[in-house]
Amino acid sequence: NIQKGQKTEKDKKYTKKKKNKKTGQWKAFDLTVEGISLLTTKQAELNKRITKLGIDKVTLDLLASTK
Repeated sequence: NIQKGQKTEKDKKYTKKKKNKKTGQWKAFDLTVEGISLLTTKQAELNKRITKLGIDKVTLDLLASTK
């Protein structure tokens, strides 16, 4: 039974982190908010674009967006 204003497991925010063994730097590689993984969402988005446009076009678009 959830009352108004009570936080549930779904409301929590999580960040998965990994430490680079060579540099010692921490890197965030996924963020989950309200049960939705940013990484999973982005992968699904890219998979749709690859299916529609092809891997070469998506790769070029990604490279262009990082400049």
